[in-house]
Amino acid sequence: ITMMKKFISLLMIVLMALACTRSQFSENVINPLDESASFEAQLSDHISYVILKTDKIYSANQSVSLKVHKGHYYIMDKRGTIDVFDENGDCVLYIEKVGRGPGEYLHLYDFIIDNDNIIVLCNYGTKVIKYSNQGEFLNEYELPFYATSFVPYEEGYIFSRERRFDETLGNDVIVVTDTSFNVKHHYLPKDSIMGGDYGSKISESLNNSSFLYKDIYDNNLYELDEKGLIRKYSLDLDGYDYPNEFYAATTMEDAYNAILQTNAYNVDVAMFNDRYLFISLSHINGLEILGYRVCLYDKYSNKHYVQSINTDDNLLFNLAYPQLITPDNEILYITNTSFLKQIYSHSSQVYTMADENEVIIKYSINH
Repeated sequence: ITMMKKFISLLMIVLMALACTRSQFSENVINPLDESASFEAQLSDHISYVILKTDKIYSANQSVSLKVHKGHYYIMDKRGTIDVFDENGDCVLYIEKVGRGPGEYLHLYDFIIDNDNIIVLCNYGTKVIKYSNQGEFLNEYELPFYATSFVPYEEGYIFSRERRFDETLGNDVIVVTDTSFNVKHHYLPKDSIMGGDYGSKISESLNNSSFLYKDIYDNNLYELDEKGLIRKYSLDLDGYDYPNEFYAATTMEDAYNAILQTNAYNVDVAMFNDRYLFISLSHINGLEILGYRVCLYDKYSNKHYVQSINTDDNLLFNLAYPQLITPDNEILYITNTSFLKQIYSHSSQVYTMADENEVIIKYSINH
């Protein structure tokens, strides 16, 4: 009952905002239901991987995020650790500073690598801690708002903020700060195109200053800069959208009843680089997940490559949730060697590996 109340409350948070998104201009329309070109076929036969020399299990943890910087792999576990591995899979840095003192945190929310420093967003999104690339504590800052994610931007940072009223920020949910995390300006009130706290995420391209905003219960993707958001991509779902009754609901009960009657797709993951946009969607019927679907959109050719995935297809399911796309057009996953064995069933080398070995797989995209 408690979980249901939380779910219903979340639905109501997004109702008014979503009603405004549907009439806005779309620059690119993507059809993730068109399977005339296969996503799986776009993946190169050449797959490289790095076996991580660790006893930790990342692949079964939905609270893990990966970043790559200067040949090193940074893995943040929101439960309280950041591990750094070199190109051979050796752990070269381990950060675990749980506590209430200087340089310590209670919870990890997000992190970035900026000028070789590791910067973490923690403590319910109200604190930022800066460490050196050796894990040494440099400084910490208290934020005057509750943040959900952040990215570096020019001479400062852009944060997405929880949808709650603030006397200074009002209802604005995008906050731009300087390098000392002082608020420079803020914009985009919650009653415009933003839609919720949970599931909302700012992502960045690794080799340019562009950003993408994914919002919960909104199957559009917005390009972000310090001036505002525009709807960059919209999805043609052939009617598999959230029903009008959901957007028009004025009570929690009406919203919940609309969800129970919903047969729709919802964007779970969106990430990109200069050339490609990767989208992962779940197909829901009421509260049941019927399957998944991945779509790779080539911005150069304006083509999209699609793959549907059944809920019991463990091999393809692993393809639906990558960690990032590199500037070199590689899709990176954190998984285990059991997944590798399914791919390389002919390889005795892989079969000698233990199933519990954690591994970073790098799929090259054919183009």
